[in-house]
Amino acid sequence: MKKKQFDPTKPARTKDGRPVRMLCTDLVYDNYPFVFAIMESNGEEEVASYTRNGVYHLDSNSLRDLINVPVKKIKWVTIYINDIDKLVIGGTYNTKEAAENNRHGGNDYITIIKVEWEE
Repeated sequence: MKKKQFDPTKPARTKDGRPVRMLCTDLVYDNYPFVFAIMESNGEEEVASYTRNGVYHLDSNSLRDLINVPVKKIKWVTIYINDIDKLVIGGTYNTKEAAENNRHGGNDYITIIKVEWEE
C-alpha cells in the first residue's frame, strides 16, 4: 500500500500524538517551508519548521514528524427496491432527520442506514 503524503490543509498531529496547528506554509528556510506550533505537555506551544512532507529532520525518523489525523465522516442513506427487486440508493444526507424528511413514501421504501468512514 502506498504511503499517504502529508497534507497541511488537513488536521494533523505529531507521530507521538501531540496536537499541532499550522502557522505558515511559505517560510523561506532551506527545505523547511512549513511552520507548526506543537502543543507540549506543560500546555505551552513550541514552534518548529517542517519539510513539505511533514518531516522534522531530513536525516532521521522523528516522533516530531507530522501525520494527518483521520477525519470521521457520516452520511445517512435512503434505500429503496426497484421493479426488478434490486436495491437502490435514493439519496445521501448529512443527518438522519434530513433523510427521513426527504424519503419517498410508497411500497418501494425499505430503510435508512448510517454509513461511516474515515478519510
